Amino acid sequence: MERRFKLCPNNIEIQHHLGVLYFQSGRPEDALPLFEQVYNADRTQAIYAVNLANALKDIGRMERVEELSRIAYEKEPNQWSMQLAFAESLMRNGKYRKAWPIYEKGRFTRIQTQLMMSISETVPEWKGQRIDGPLLVLGEGGWGDRINYSRFLPWINDRGVQYSCLIDAGGESGKTILADLFARLPWVDRRLDPKAGESGKQIAFGHWVTTFSLMSAFDIGPEDVPPPAKWYAAPQRVSNLQSFRSHDSRPTVGLVWSAGEAFEMDRKVRSLSEWEASRLVTQTEDFVHWVNLQYNTTSPNMVNPPLVTWEDTAAAIEICDLVVSVDTGPLHLANSLGKPVWCVLSGASDWKYPLTGECPWYRTMRMFRNAGERGYRKALQEVTAALLSGDADQYGISNRAAENSKRASATETASVAGND
Repeated sequence: MERRFKLCPNNIEIQHHLGVLYFQSGRPEDALPLFEQVYNADRTQAIYAVNLANALKDIGRMERVEELSRIAYEKEPNQWSMQLAFAESLMRNGKYRKAWPIYEKGRFTRIQTQLMMSISETVPEWKGQRIDGPLLVLGEGGWGDRINYSRFLPWINDRGVQYSCLIDAGGESGKTILADLFARLPWVDRRLDPKAGESGKQIAFGHWVTTFSLMSAFDIGPEDVPPPAKWYAAPQRVSNLQSFRSHDSRPTVGLVWSAGEAFEMDRKVRSLSEWEASRLVTQTEDFVHWVNLQYNTTSPNMVNPPLVTWEDTAAAIEICDLVVSVDTGPLHLANSLGKPVWCVLSGASDWKYPLTGECPWYRTMRMFRNAGERGYRKALQEVTAALLSGDADQYGISNRAAENSKRASATETASVAGND
């Protein structure tokens, strides 16, 4: 395609196709000038506007994203990618209520859940109203999404509705993912075993809804988001992992650096590279006792508790004084367990994390943003400096005031290295 572009540099279709290839392979900075040229040459096509918006978003330049997404949506209001892009741009700017109807239409994981659970189109979706019959609530999206949006389950009871929840809906048939953790929650109305979703087994219900759709059903704004519902780790599992805690004055800090980006093709917009994670650890290991919270991996310079299930991850989080994480499932679990959390965000952060101010979903969580540029460079510099200056000590077992001069020297060194 690059050869064709060199031969026909002014051909809009070739420009656009090459831009798409760059974007899908994780090179939005190369895609951006091509998308700009194409959009400026032909503003009648919705796809040109939305692709330009997506490239700008991936680079962290959010100023024009909502406007371009709106233009694309108005041209093709029934196309799911236009719906999703516009809805998420609205929510990123705090316009939740305007976004919900569009978001519900464009979210393909909602339809996927309905199909996988063989729910007939004749069965109505619940929209927050009072109903007499039983309600079926199905988990939707990533496992972190299911933990996050479980906070709305008690509100269903507040509407006088009884519900049954299959948190592992859409997972591997009969396999427990979150169900064991979920079974420990005293505030859930009724839990369904994952095997209840197998073909041939019926669940009695008159309406259905997904955990993702509860936001829309309750028509919330950013100011309405309740605190995360409390989840619990198994006490014996926590006890078994105590040896992984710090045995000196350093605070015990868990690290999650990679997200499961199943819908991002080859793009990595929510994950650090192994090099970035390793550099963070090695620059701060004299001041922080690092615990690897990354599922199914081991890492040097950190202790590595065995993480096979979400139960294991919950117990490992529980032994930490602080969790540093990218936007992924363990971040939501750590917040729901009541742990202090530092969130490391790329320039292309999700709509739940506003560009300024606190996060309405986790109001006590500290966010390190890489606003205005792609990747994590600025955010990681800030995390490193915060750890070296002792910000994590407030969560740990001791005050290391005696090492202030050593910290100041390390912070200055890291600042110089970060600008190399």
